[in-house]
Amino acid sequence: MVEVIALPPYYLYYVHLAMRFGGSILVRVVEFRSAVHLRVRTSTTASSAIAEIRALIPPSNPVSISFLELDLSSLASVRTAAVKVHSEASRLDILMLNAGIMASAPGLTQDGYEVQFGVNYLGHALKFKLLLPLLEKTSGMPDADVRAIMVTSMGHQVAGKLGIDFANLKTTCEHIGPFERYGSSKLANVLWARQSAKEYSNITFAAAHPGLVGGTGLGGSATGTTCTQRVLMKISPIAAVSLENGAKNQLWTSVAPDVESASALA
Repeated sequence: MVEVIALPPYYLYYVHLAMRFGGSILVRVVEFRSAVHLRVRTSTTASSAIAEIRALIPPSNPVSISFLELDLSSLASVRTAAVKVHSEASRLDILMLNAGIMASAPGLTQDGYEVQFGVNYLGHALKFKLLLPLLEKTSGMPDADVRAIMVTSMGHQVAGKLGIDFANLKTTCEHIGPFERYGSSKLANVLWARQSAKEYSNITFAAAHPGLVGGTGLGGSATGTTCTQRVLMKISPIAAVSLENGAKNQLWTSVAPDVESASALA
């Protein structure tokens, strides 16, 4: 059993909520008494998520949970959110890059990129880049342990022979299947963590694979799959772990003292 240490009460934790799965991560983080800023796509989703999380936390816990609207399919939305973070936060200790889609139908983001690559990688990468000054500022504070955690997947293994098809990123990439497109975005997540660790030694980076987790709703985005694939996805929860157990890899990489930068946790 891995013991996850408690965070100091002044730590600030930003997480992009990925349906119920992100909520499970937050419940445990809130128990660690850190301030949490919750990034979701709509205020309705945020209100529901915050209410559900607060219902599971003792009223005596003084933790702060706030809402930041952000749409990963829009780089303009990412920029707007980053401006708000800089205007409101004096520190940022842990950045959890958590939301994504899987095996969706061919499509483009608002900026014209293949939708899975855009949502699963580009939006998160830009978010990190824009918040980097705040992360670096925090790293210079006493007792700071700044981390950026990219939630990836073993799906990077199905990226195909090209890995990442850079020449066609501004197309729907219909020449490859929905899971290959997903794999490319997850491969980008892993490579991002490795390269970022080389460039920023004052920040700990990790690419965390949560495993097969039931109840996340991720399969709802798999609109590009075949009938056979959808049937297999319907029965896959039989082998899945719970939301609570599925959150453990991200929690561990966020706060455990022996995490090595650029590590990939499967």
